Amino acid sequence: EAKAKAEWESLSLEERVIAGAFDTAKGLIMSADKSFSSNQGIAALFTDPGKWAKSWAQGFKGWTEKGYKNKMAEIMAMPEYDEMSAAGLFEQHHEMQDTFGGNKVSSVPIIKQSEQMFTAESMDLRSRMYSGWKAMAKAASEKKGKPWTLADAKALAKEVKTMTGQGQMGKNVPFGKMFSSVRLLATGFEQAMGAPLARAYIHGRKTGNFSVFKVVARKYTRGIGTMISSAAAFNLWQEKFGPKD
Repeated sequence: EAKAKAEWESLSLEERVIAGAFDTAKGLIMSADKSFSSNQGIAALFTDPGKWAKSWAQGFKGWTEKGYKNKMAEIMAMPEYDEMSAAGLFEQHHEMQDTFGGNKVSSVPIIKQSEQMFTAESMDLRSRMYSGWKAMAKAASEKKGKPWTLADAKALAKEVKTMTGQGQMGKNVPFGKMFSSVRLLATGFEQAMGAPLARAYIHGRKTGNFSVFKVVARKYTRGIGTMISSAAAFNLWQEKFGPKD
């Protein structure tokens, strides 16, 4: 809250007017439906379909205040929660709540419930993916006699976020945190250009531990391969059964 207040006070009057307008528009656009699974989280459908499906269902718990609080309590009770937080896995959710003083429309009925569903689903998916990916990476580390470190956790969290709609480029764009499309576009660009592989490899070179790279490479390759196969299958179906001109 202190960071958000300082950020807000550093803006000029004109910037505050613009920020307030976009903050409201952003809240309306991002909170009007349950779209995380088909937008930010769509890549997980191909890398971790089981986790994607479970998180999609878990997102509905956010419709009620009680369900939302219970879901948050479940995530906070996970053994890896402190590590995930320290690694910055949930950074985006704090930005959504605190950017330029907070979302001005988050208390409006329906929008509030939708925002809770978005948060519940996105945090659930990221925590599930992190937990699963970490189990594989840590096992690979221990097999090589390498300890699992916070640096490894941060490297893994960064790629889980990239594969679930939180592109790293958004922070470097003016008002980047205010536009949901900035991070989504950044994520698509990073995924297409293989940024997760490159970053994980560089981390391995720096630390001498390539366990994170191996897991990211496995998941990334599986995801891209499944997407290409799905697209090819759809095209074949269209050619065979689709409407003819």
